[in-house]
Amino acid sequence: MTDASPADEIRAAAENLRALATAASTATATPIERGGTPTTRWYFKEREKGHGYLYAANPDGPGTRLIHSTAGRGSYPSMRARHGEYAAAMDPTVGLALADLLDVIARTAHHEGAAVDEAFAVARQILGETRA
Repeated sequence: MTDASPADEIRAAAENLRALATAASTATATPIERGGTPTTRWYFKEREKGHGYLYAANPDGPGTRLIHSTAGRGSYPSMRARHGEYAAAMDPTVGLALADLLDVIARTAHHEGAAVDEAFAVARQILGETRA
């Protein structure tokens, strides 16, 4: 983005993240735009010490694994492109930047406003709380 204002860059990042999250919110083979079942939460379940699986919550039954492997020797785990693109967009550097942003907002949380309300909503999702 050349010559974009900070507000334009923030809006573009939000738009990009929203598009990636929407695309990634389907755990099944069928994307949302073709009638796939949306899921709102991903979770990790440890299967043995230090290792486990990443799942998408499934409103119709047990969670769906997001990482798959094909049968046979020499096969490697993989994930659908929409899930991988979202995971890559939300890498640890994004998590650290988001944590910094939440710290800044927390220091001014005594002020009311949309930014504080949205920060509370983000914090609650990170903490696994479902209340609005």
